[in-house]
This record gives sequence, structure tokens and C-alpha cells, in this order.
Amino acid sequence: SSSGGRAWDLDATIIRLALPAMCGALIDPLLSLVDSGFVGRLGSEALGALGPACEIFTFCFAMCWALRDATCSLTANFLARDDVENGETAGRDDAARLLRTSVSAGLVMSVAVAALLRRHSGLLLGVMGVDPSSPMMAPASLYLRTRALGHLMDLEATDARDTVDGRALRPR
Repeated sequence: SSSGGRAWDLDATIIRLALPAMCGALIDPLLSLVDSGFVGRLGSEALGALGPACEIFTFCFAMCWALRDATCSLTANFLARDDVENGETAGRDDAARLLRTSVSAGLVMSVAVAALLRRHSGLLLGVMGVDPSSPMMAPASLYLRTRALGHLMDLEATDARDTVDGRALRPR
């Protein structure tokens, strides 16, 4: 039946959108889990240092979700406008402009977050409750500064993926 085919198409669309979003949301926790497995071999002090550092990264990801969500929904809205306006490209042009702006903003935000994490790791860990004289401060600071470099690519990949998701949300 026709309605069964439409339901299947809708289910396939939802799965196509939801699966990458779910995987993207799991990136940071999975990185932290893998890190915990390896760092745990170094001892309890190193593993204890990992906790506050991982929480700082979770907060950094959460800050960037606003850009991700805005890019996804605005891209879908711009592209839907093309569908409504019978082939005019105003929405497509706006979506392309949004993509350039979003990727640029994501890159600036990524560099700023990485620089903040690398330069002020001790201060940030202090805010998380790590005492400067604690034996956990040195390994936590080293972990934070090192993972900050990888954080740049995590954020850019998230921004690019969600721009593509916004294109997929366009009504057909």
C-alpha cells in the first residue's frame, strides 16, 4: 500500500538522521572511556586525574552544541525554502553562506577552546576542584593540554556532520 511505503520512507529517513547524531553524541564519552582504560594502567593517581579533565572536555563539547544545532536547523530551513519557492536558489545560496559562516565560526571556536585548554589547564582544573599541590594536577594538566589538540578536529567534524544533517532534513 501507498501509506505503508511512505511510513517506511519516513522510518528510513529518521534512522538516516538519528544514527549519525547518536554516534556523534557518543564521541566524547567513548574517548573518555578509552582514555580511562589506558590511563587506569598507570595507577590510581593518573586515573583520578582523568576525571576532572574529562568533565572539562564534556563541558567544551556542550558549549559547541549550540552552533551545531543552529547550523543543522537553519540549513534545513533554507533548503526547504527552495522547495517552496519552486526551484529558486535563494535558500540554497543562504545555506551555502551559512555553511561557510558556520565552518569559520566552528574553526575559530575550536582554536579558542584549544588555546584556552592548553594555556589555562591549571586554572580550569582548579575550578574543577583539583588542588594545585595535589599529585593529580600534573597528569591532569598534561592530559588536558594533549587532548586539546585533538579537540580541534572533534569540533570541526561535528560542525560539518551536522551541516550535512541539515541538508538531509529538507522536505522532499
